[in-house]
Amino acid sequence: MAAVRRAVVVTGASSGSGRLTAAAPARGGHAVGAVPDRRGRLDVVVRNAGHAALDPAEAFAAEDAAAGYDVNVLAPHGPTAPSSTSSL
Repeated sequence: MAAVRRAVVVTGASSGSGRLTAAAPARGGHAVGAVPDRRGRLDVVVRNAGHAALDPAEAFAAEDAAAGYDVNVLAPHGPTAPSSTSSL
């Protein structure tokens, strides 16, 4: 029986734990990256992106809070939310 190749998108895969998360399915032969346009489907979405302001409190600005809210709260409910019935 042939292995099933999945189309996988991992957000936040440019560094850190996201990069490691994306490497595992890629090693298993699955298509990882900007795959919906090329494969015509999306099987798995791993929402791994995150944002944290690491500046001292006195340097914290409203823009830092807005950026964190956008990535950590709003983005998981964005365009990919209805695209997969079993997103992680």
